[in-house]
Amino acid sequence: MGSAVFRLLEFGIYLNNADSTVVESCTVRTVGNFGIFASILKNCSANDCGGAAIEGDQVSDCRGQSTSGYGVYAVTAVNCYGLSNAYYGLYTTTALNCFGGSNGSSDKSYHQGVRRNPGPSSFPNGIG
Repeated sequence: MGSAVFRLLEFGIYLNNADSTVVESCTVRTVGNFGIFASILKNCSANDCGGAAIEGDQVSDCRGQSTSGYGVYAVTAVNCYGLSNAYYGLYTTTALNCFGGSNGSSDKSYHQGVRRNPGPSSFPNGIG
């Protein structure tokens, strides 16, 4: 069974991603900065976050919504949904079956829903 974290000033769940940390089946809502940050994230959701809602190396089956950062920021994202009110909904190197949306209102060419990290990558579902 997962955990839930609500209404924190700075961070929801913030683990060092250099040590193969895993967060699974957790929910974070209304935090000032990062929602959930770890190396591997599975089946998590983070909503109403000031910074990146979901951030990790390997992210699967996650949903992230940010007011002023990334919805989902990952090296590899699978079955993910990211939404941002000001930045990229999804920012990743490799995405499979993902959606990213942005409500950013300033520079529409910059505030796209999906942004691919520079470098070798593949977007099997045609995003990027």
